[in-house]
Amino acid sequence: MRPTIFCLMPVKNEEWIIERSLSSASIWADKIIVSDQGSTDRTVEIARRFPKVTLLDNSKLEEFNEQEMRAPLFAEARKYSGKKLLISLDADEIFTPNFDSPEWNSMLNAEEGTRFIFNWYHILPDYENVFTTIYNTCAFMDDGSEYNVGLIHVPRQPIPVRPVLQIKLNDISILHFQFINWERMERKHIWYQMYERIFYPKKSCISIYRGLHYDKYFLERYKKIPLNREWIDGYKTYKIDITTVHLVPCYIWDEVIIKYLNTYPKKYFNRIDMWNINWVEKIDKNVSFEKTKFEDKRTVLDKALMYYLRRTQGRKDTLGIKIIDRILKFLFR
Repeated sequence: MRPTIFCLMPVKNEEWIIERSLSSASIWADKIIVSDQGSTDRTVEIARRFPKVTLLDNSKLEEFNEQEMRAPLFAEARKYSGKKLLISLDADEIFTPNFDSPEWNSMLNAEEGTRFIFNWYHILPDYENVFTTIYNTCAFMDDGSEYNVGLIHVPRQPIPVRPVLQIKLNDISILHFQFINWERMERKHIWYQMYERIFYPKKSCISIYRGLHYDKYFLERYKKIPLNREWIDGYKTYKIDITTVHLVPCYIWDEVIIKYLNTYPKKYFNRIDMWNINWVEKIDKNVSFEKTKFEDKRTVLDKALMYYLRRTQGRKDTLGIKIIDRILKFLFR
């Protein structure tokens, strides 16, 4: 019997792109389960337009926790009987439009517990170029394994209860739209870095920066390749334009960033690269805040460290930079 294909998607304030992602998922998924973490824009309204969508309210989740974001999606999918192919995508990801690829059959015919690895194509703002990484993994033939992974930057699929096959797919790939909205991406990664500073206090500022910072120096590490126009044209046959998004100038992370700045001691985030933004201007003028917590109070040494990290991000995997980073980890937290 053919398995039911589920698309599992956690969302929060994804109005800018969710219509595109749900339109794409509606082509290949039998059922789409969307878990909303308390959106304040039109995300929920848009999601309700799609007949295949089951909408879950997860707005009680106060602090980011990937375990608690994704676990309800698996629980809901498992209410359905029969064999299930579970595919976890974020709102800014869609599959390439080769839905007639034989690789779909290889997924549908896989044994329970099989995991699938895809190429991940990150589209750049010019819509002319992409860079690629191997993405492991967002598709899983369900075997009932518990989803128990942790807070952040964790697998999107349960760890199988027994060792099983992993299949690398070469034809079906994932298109990732995070980088087309550069300012939004930067804001998200400022929040990521602050989150790690708070919840992983033993992690050095060097490691936090290296793992969560994207800029022109970072992109130097990757070879740009032309965006395959067949992907754009392929979606046009479904009347989906993947080259247009609804950009919004207000970012959901600003509110959390301001909360963190107000909650934690002065200088707590001095070695997070976030001070190119004037946070004093972001404060709600009707709320009483200690203004100095939002001002750039970095020392010359703090600024020099950030300068070094920025200029070497594109070479962070070279032996010389690794040696310097190791030394700096002992000197800076």
